[in-house]
Amino acid sequence: FAYVAANTYITIQKPVFKLGIPFLAKAKLYAGAGFNQHAATPLIDQKMMESFVVDADGNADLKNGEFDSEALETYLDKNKIEATGLHFQTGLQFRLLTFDVFAYYRYTLAKDIVPGNSGFGSMNFRLGLGI
Repeated sequence: FAYVAANTYITIQKPVFKLGIPFLAKAKLYAGAGFNQHAATPLIDQKMMESFVVDADGNADLKNGEFDSEALETYLDKNKIEATGLHFQTGLQFRLLTFDVFAYYRYTLAKDIVPGNSGFGSMNFRLGLGI
């Protein structure tokens, strides 16, 4: 089984500090906040398995049952995880000639995306080449 998730983040950010050497290098520290949306398949557990591995009568039978794809689709549709929330982030952008390095930390406030938690943090690093 695959765990599938989709996330959308819309962020407004503002430079807090800038430093630069003309035509050679630039650095920028920024902070921001925004809105986010999340959708994910439920985590695999016993209840999920029992919903689509069934015997001929439609009863759960994990030992001798058969896969029921329609029951799986129904279960995934009824139990999908959807949430909206807010996030805060801070980051650093460094540019040297045509190379860019971005590093930022984002804290997301969205209930139950991580089971039992109302938020989670993430750290991202990105490299870029401008032409």
